[in-house]
Amino acid sequence: MAPEITAELKPLAESDQFRWLQKGYDDGDLKGRDMVLAATNDRALNQHIGMVCRNPGIVKKDELVIGITAGGKNHEKVKEIKRKIMEW
Repeated sequence: MAPEITAELKPLAESDQFRWLQKGYDDGDLKGRDMVLAATNDRALNQHIGMVCRNPGIVKKDELVIGITAGGKNHEKVKEIKRKIMEW
C-alpha cells in the first residue's frame, strides 16, 4: 500500500509480481491483519501505526479516545468491538 511507487517497481506491479494498493494509510487498513510492517518515510506515521498495533483496545477517532477491555479474557471480542467502532 502506497500512494506512489518507484518507476522500477511499476512494471512488477503491472505484471502481478506483487500487489500494489495505490492509496495512503488509514487506521481501518489494519482491520483483520495479523502482521503489519510500517515502512514509510514519515516517522510520525510509522509511530502512529505502531501505537495502533500495540493498543488493540484503544480507538482514536478525531478528538475521541475510547478504551475497550474484556478483563483480559476475550481478546477477539475486544478486536470485534474496536472494528465496529472504527467503522462507525
